[in-house]
Amino acid sequence: MTEQSITPDIRMADLLASFPGARRALFKGFHVGGCQSCGFSEDEALADVARKHEKDVDAMVSYLEEAKRQEAALLVVPEQAIQEAQQDDVRLIDLRSPQEYEAHHVDGAEPISEQFAEEIMAWPKDSRIIMYCRDGAGSLNAVAYMVDYGFTRVACVKGGYEALIQTAS
Repeated sequence: MTEQSITPDIRMADLLASFPGARRALFKGFHVGGCQSCGFSEDEALADVARKHEKDVDAMVSYLEEAKRQEAALLVVPEQAIQEAQQDDVRLIDLRSPQEYEAHHVDGAEPISEQFAEEIMAWPKDSRIIMYCRDGAGSLNAVAYMVDYGFTRVACVKGGYEALIQTAS
């Protein structure tokens, strides 16, 4: 992921590359980007998207900057995830497919399933949960969802499984 400032003239493709949660934030804050009727092209600039959907682009920029700061707080570096996973009160959850999990996974990680996901949502809201997927994007969405449901100590691994295995080697 490349770091880029959020400005009215940023192209949506660049925004999404720099800030993977931008689509989720735009939908949550402005009902933009979550469905066909409110969608946008990755070739459009943020200002064009705002104009098309009759939104204030400066408000969108401010909202996206704050959402990006909040998202950064949900990330842990692979070294921290590996260290924390050694603690008894920390749950490390692998969100990849069952086949990917079976092929190889981080020691101590638990594979996700529909039933297990339902169980997790019933855990105490202050449970320490660290999630990872292949590249970090999907687990970031999952963690953001959990925060919206009141979980206070959830995180995802920055860079996902790919970053974890590079760190562990």
